[in-house]
Amino acid sequence: MAQLLDARGSVSFEPPAHYQALLEPLLIPDMYQQKGNIPAVVRLLVSFIEHYPRYVHSKGLTEKVLIIFRSLLQYKNYDHEGLNVLTAIIIAYPKEIISPFMGSVYQTLFQRLQTSRTPKYVRILIIFLSILVTIHGADDVVAQVNLIQNGLFWMLLQRVWLPNVQKITGSLERKVCVVALASLLGECAELQSNADTWASCVVSCLKVLHGAVESDDMTSFTPKTQSVGDLKHYTGDSGFTNVFCPLQGAVRAPIDVCESVKQPDLYFRERIYQALQGPSGVHLKSLLQASPELLAMVQ
Repeated sequence: MAQLLDARGSVSFEPPAHYQALLEPLLIPDMYQQKGNIPAVVRLLVSFIEHYPRYVHSKGLTEKVLIIFRSLLQYKNYDHEGLNVLTAIIIAYPKEIISPFMGSVYQTLFQRLQTSRTPKYVRILIIFLSILVTIHGADDVVAQVNLIQNGLFWMLLQRVWLPNVQKITGSLERKVCVVALASLLGECAELQSNADTWASCVVSCLKVLHGAVESDDMTSFTPKTQSVGDLKHYTGDSGFTNVFCPLQGAVRAPIDVCESVKQPDLYFRERIYQALQGPSGVHLKSLLQASPELLAMVQ
């Protein structure tokens, strides 16, 4: 069904009448109690959000969608599906509509990080925050996170983001991480005023651009995707299974949220130049000059 919705595209404000009746049942928490249902139900919900965000919001369903996100985030095996829902909202919703909800969203994300941290969750959180910086802007994200607790963004950047960003896999995922860090380096005056943290961001960005993926636990809490051929191992005589077997043609293609950035390396150097022209530029330039190897890599 998600594939059919995708094929139709966003040709009107609202989905076809025969699809409208499907939306609200997708927002019933009980739909997600059977874990085998989660990938398929999320896939359809994400399609609704991507193609009809204003319709979803006009029906007063945004908070219900966020409840599903919060619920999925508590499952270590399916927290990535929760962030798939949230990412779809960030990409599809106008900033002015979703901004009032972001305070509680951040609190949910950071509470999960504090109470039940896993290597997988750290990676998907970094990817999500990178997408958020790319779409909403560096200063906006920094300000909103610091509203929760003064200096919280910088603590998160230094203790979680920078030490783990090199563990991100996937070309598009690594690209958005570079673009987000480069945006922070070039646009965020508060970061530029903290030379040590700024320099750490430069080094991390260069490692993602030019280094290999660092090793990490890539298997824990990552559900194995079954194929149709695997069904015989699960059904037997029972006659029913809710093992998820995705149709190959219905797998959602990754979205490049920074498609306009064709050369991440060039974008990074441009943001460095932008920072060096700012109020803290003299100090930042002297910092780079103190490390000839680093200076050569950013030029």
